[in-house]
Amino acid sequence: EQKADHELSGKIWDARNHTLISQDHLLKELSHASYVLLGEIHDNPDHHILQARVVDGLVQLGRKPVIVMEMFDIDEQPAINRVLASNNPSADNLFKNTHAIQDGWPGDAYKPLLETLLKNGLPIFAADITDDELQNLHAGGFKSLGNDRLATLNLQQPLASGHAKILRNQIIQSHCGYAEEQHVNTMLYMQRVRDAYLADGLIRNANGSGSILIAGAGHVRNDFAVPAYLRARQPNKKYKIVAFLELNQGVSSPEEYLPETIDGGSVYDFLWFTPEVKYEDPCEQFREQLEKIDS
Repeated sequence: EQKADHELSGKIWDARNHTLISQDHLLKELSHASYVLLGEIHDNPDHHILQARVVDGLVQLGRKPVIVMEMFDIDEQPAINRVLASNNPSADNLFKNTHAIQDGWPGDAYKPLLETLLKNGLPIFAADITDDELQNLHAGGFKSLGNDRLATLNLQQPLASGHAKILRNQIIQSHCGYAEEQHVNTMLYMQRVRDAYLADGLIRNANGSGSILIAGAGHVRNDFAVPAYLRARQPNKKYKIVAFLELNQGVSSPEEYLPETIDGGSVYDFLWFTPEVKYEDPCEQFREQLEKIDS
């Protein structure tokens, strides 16, 4: 069930200039960037339709960027390449040859986006860390990556304390307040590694038209996520961030949708507002599971 009657529904907010802009204006802004980061709520179908619209618009402006996707793990790249080179490079075949659906990604929601990428003949690159690497990280921390990889990914420096506090709070909230301290610490550095991997995917795979990242909105925030690693590794390259955000019926000011930051700056360049999708409350599901365990 969606509420489309919000005054900001479908509007695009330029967070740096504090003004509403048109889709054409947005596309013109994005067309000058080496890297375009499109941050989503994974389960919201509107977000993927709008991402497809952005990609289509940039192609019409003469860009043919590569697409870097969080939903595919990097060890799935050979399978993706086979599908892209086949006689029938469809979204269904991408799902059949990867484990995105088994990993919980909502295939139906992503179909319009994937079909748009395939229609335009754009290269698709997997960017997320593999399950094996995640297990190694869980067991051994950063050192499991090795010094060379840590240096390449720019992960040697600790996260600034203010940024670490924000990320820690995000992790605690996403786990409904039930996460133990050690688990939060592990999740914090795993999130940092995933951000660094996604940035690496953008850098390594970019072509003359740059690259576009399709990832969760938390991964594209400007202060400490993927853009921080882009700045560290390629300080002269231009990037732009679009966050697709769900509207709240009680909130009508665009600025109120911006996440907390240390300095009060905007963590996204542009906000594209969409109707809210009603989800099952994950915290309620979590509580029910805990009650079953305790009973």
